[in-house]
Amino acid sequence: MSVAAGHGVLSLLTSRFPEWPALADPQVAARLRGACLKNTLRNLALGAELLAILAEFDAAGLPALPFKGVVLAAGLYGNLQFRPAGISTS
Repeated sequence: MSVAAGHGVLSLLTSRFPEWPALADPQVAARLRGACLKNTLRNLALGAELLAILAEFDAAGLPALPFKGVVLAAGLYGNLQFRPAGISTS
């Protein structure tokens, strides 16, 4: 789990192998689900904030092109929950 988290692919790995938490120790599975949920909620909040910032730029007539964070996650994986965005707090 720590290797996948260190590489920023824990949620992606879990989505590709949905049976993985069931095979793990129950405490490990609970930590895994919690980490994935935390990442998803954080990315949703960051995505909402990005949309608000882009709206402000648009209202001011300023072009903006985000290319990292949740945009990168959505572009690479088709889903913003599959990659951590922002500064890591762990």
